[in-house]
Amino acid sequence: MLRLRNLLRFTLGELLLVALSTGVGMAALRSGGLLAAAYLFSAVVLLTFFLVAAIDGRGALRSFAIGLLVGIAVYGGVLYWYGEEEFDPEHGELLTTRVAKPLYAAVQEVYFVNAFNGREATVEEAEAASRQPLVSISHWSPNIINVSFGDREKIARVGNDFWTPVVRPDVREFMQVVHLLAALTLGYVAGKFNAALYRRRRALPAGNGVREPVVREGEASSPTPAAETDSPR
Repeated sequence: MLRLRNLLRFTLGELLLVALSTGVGMAALRSGGLLAAAYLFSAVVLLTFFLVAAIDGRGALRSFAIGLLVGIAVYGGVLYWYGEEEFDPEHGELLTTRVAKPLYAAVQEVYFVNAFNGREATVEEAEAASRQPLVSISHWSPNIINVSFGDREKIARVGNDFWTPVVRPDVREFMQVVHLLAALTLGYVAGKFNAALYRRRRALPAGNGVREPVVREGEASSPTPAAETDSPR
C-alpha cells in the first residue's frame, strides 16, 4: 500500500519548477497574447524532453516521465472526445471548462482600439467610446473603406475617431492555457504516483530467497529448492 509520504517526495528544483510553471501559467491566463503562445510552446518543449526520458531514461525519472505522459494523454483524449465546445466556457461540459467560466469573467476586460491604426485608446478615450452605441461596421463603411477589421463587427464613433471594442484575453487562448494547466496537473500527479510505485518496487524485500510455488489444479504443492530453510516443517 502506497503511503502519502512516498507520493510527497519533492526536491528543491522540482518545487521551483512547479512554482515557475504555475506562475507563468497564471500570468498567461491573465494576459493571453504572446505570453500565452510562449507558454504553450514551452509546454511542447518540456513534453519533448519527458518523451525522450520515457523512451531512454532510467529509474524513477523514467517512471515519472511515463506517468506524466499517460496523464496528459488521457486528458487530451477526453478533451478531443468532447470537441471544440470545450474551448468555449459558455458551452463546455468538462469540469475544468465550467470552472473556467467564472474565472474568465473575473479576468476579462474590454478595451478599445482605433479602427484605422490599431492604437489602444487612453483611459479618457475608452470612457468616451464606452458611452457611445456600438454600430455595425457596414453603417460606417463609406467613411472607413479599405480598412481591415479582421473579425471585428461593431465600432463606436467619437468625433472623427472610430473605436472597436476588444476583449482581453482572447477566450480561446484563455481556454487553451486552462486545459494545458489541467493536463499538466493530471500528468504531474500521475507521474508522482508512478515514480512512487517504482520506489516501492525497489524497496520491496527479496523474500530472503523464498519464492511462492506454482500450484496447478490437481497437483500437490511442493517447495522449490530455493524455499528450503532450517526451520522444521
